[in-house]
Amino acid sequence: MKNIISSGLMKKKDKINKIFKLLIIFISLMSCIKIFSQINSTELPININAESTGYIGDQSTLTFEKINISQGDISIYADYGESSKLDFENSIWKFEGNIEIKIENGSINSDYAYIEFKKHRIKNVKIRGVPATLSMTREGEKESDAKEPEEESKPELANSQLEDKITTNLNQWLEENGAPGSAVSVLLPDGSQVNVAAGSRDRNGTPASVDDYWRIASISKPITSAIVLKLVQEGRIEIDEPVMTYLGAEWAQGYVLDGIDYAPLITIRQILDHTDGFHEYAFDPGFYLLASSRLDVPFEPQEVVDWGFERGPLFIPGTQYSYNTVGHVIAGLVIESVTGKQAHELLREYITIPANAPDMYLPPKEFPPEMVPSMFVQGELAALIALLPGLAPYLEDARISDEIIDLSVGPQEVLSSVGWTGGGIESQMDDLARVFKAMFDGTILNQATIDLFSEQAIGTSYALGIQLSNRVGYRTFEHGGGVPGFRSHARYFPDLDVAIALSANMIPVDPDVGSIADEISNIVITHLKENGLNVPEPNNAELDLPPVESTNTGEIG
Repeated sequence: MKNIISSGLMKKKDKINKIFKLLIIFISLMSCIKIFSQINSTELPININAESTGYIGDQSTLTFEKINISQGDISIYADYGESSKLDFENSIWKFEGNIEIKIENGSINSDYAYIEFKKHRIKNVKIRGVPATLSMTREGEKESDAKEPEEESKPELANSQLEDKITTNLNQWLEENGAPGSAVSVLLPDGSQVNVAAGSRDRNGTPASVDDYWRIASISKPITSAIVLKLVQEGRIEIDEPVMTYLGAEWAQGYVLDGIDYAPLITIRQILDHTDGFHEYAFDPGFYLLASSRLDVPFEPQEVVDWGFERGPLFIPGTQYSYNTVGHVIAGLVIESVTGKQAHELLREYITIPANAPDMYLPPKEFPPEMVPSMFVQGELAALIALLPGLAPYLEDARISDEIIDLSVGPQEVLSSVGWTGGGIESQMDDLARVFKAMFDGTILNQATIDLFSEQAIGTSYALGIQLSNRVGYRTFEHGGGVPGFRSHARYFPDLDVAIALSANMIPVDPDVGSIADEISNIVITHLKENGLNVPEPNNAELDLPPVESTNTGEIG
């Protein structure tokens, strides 16, 4: 083992910056780090704050025990095989308990220099913006020499009993709605996480896994909104400024209603809260015909925008609400224009790194290391899709029965590109749960920006890309998603500090995702009470908010 942690980190060299000095000054009994690494033929150097070096192989296992770190964002960057970097500067994270990461066949996005792993396990991670301390145990040091916490840590809330209850309900739900498979993740108040998969990922009966990636559809919208609002928070975007301020006067023309072109007047707020007047392509038969004629040709974002402009506004922008995807595709163009970076890079920088969620991807510029599960459609939607001329060459192989079609047969280029920042993200469920919590708990956005995020559209309970609801007696930030072959849901209970994410590889499903999410929510609340947590009393009254066109129906969008 080569210098897992060099003496430079422990001796407080003069070159160590102020934050690392602060961390070393506060060495205490609260935590310790032990790093175990099995060296293989390929080695990845790790530089800790450019002062200490160590090596891991691409089949290594690193274990961090009882580590508490604060003072800002902790990010792992890498140039594969050359200059990996673990940066503690400006950290706002605190990790409690054990973090175990198993690296298998590590891969690198060299453009953004962020290290990615095809397989990983992270247990009992809690993130808080509070002061904490750091101490270390070097390789070869006896475990008894390591400083132990003053108090025994409490058992994790995530345990086998909770997992068994969720698994039982998930299996029952699949039996009732006929979906082949599903995965669920529940992020608990202590940072521990229950991850469950049930059923099959394909027609061959391959078991669904918690490591599967799922196409989360319109749950991409609040994630894109969070990036926009982070740029608002940084002063780089004004929420009520026209889109043309950021995309230029010629970005689009001809958005005409009653002889007036409203293209120059559409604002950033309007594209986030669906008051921009655009049609929803996922509800338009003509768009399905267009897409089916080019199944092997990816959609460019501007093509989706051009389609929206050609259809024209449903109403004067800013006067009504109508749910659509075009606005959040425009939001993707805005964040790229403002920053000069690609949308998938901004997803990493602003969302997945601070949320500790590396297994979230934005195609078509960046794909997960594994294909999403097979995607099935049934009922009237299957009957409609079966009529599309472009699907005819694949229909015989795709048809499971008169009622069910497997859309994993045939080209995937359209399905993986058309939604983009409005509906194209693919993610493991544990990472989606962490992201949904991080967007609303202060990790990514400050409270003033979260309040802005929560400002409702005209006559609805839908805000700037997020649904405000009351579920099982507690308020939630939530969103549903549906694309051909997938039905998904994510919610965060701010008063409980609980996040839930789930997806199934069938659409539509009845009972729908909101039903099983409510069942799991009740199981979790009971579990928290049984484990001695002070759970606030439920508010069974409906939110005093007008109804909204649901983002949780079995429809695509």
